[in-house]
Amino acid sequence: MLEIISLLAFVLFAGYISEKLFENFRIPDVFLLLLFGLALGPFHVTQAVPGLANLTPLLLVPLASLIAVLTLVVILFGAGTELEPSELIKNAPFALTATVVNFIATAIACFIALVATGWYCSMRYL
Repeated sequence: MLEIISLLAFVLFAGYISEKLFENFRIPDVFLLLLFGLALGPFHVTQAVPGLANLTPLLLVPLASLIAVLTLVVILFGAGTELEPSELIKNAPFALTATVVNFIATAIACFIALVATGWYCSMRYL
């Protein structure tokens, strides 16, 4: 449990540092976080940090869904605070049209892929 808390603190600290570097030097924070993930993964930097020495991917599996939900909440909350109702009403017809066109195009592309691979013919008799 200590490993998970240490990793979460380490990730939050890395996010804070990358955000500050972005503000000061205009280095994209996503790039720095990708480098951080690369350091944690293939280069095994976790062995150098005392609290993360016993960290394995299996310890993170129960935590992954919680982090995914929290990330989604933060992103949607940030987008919702910047949303203006007048812009929403003005762009609603275009958004609806784009959604319908994308749905139809995706359905047609999937149908073509099923027919091209022969899966459609084998599914008719199920």
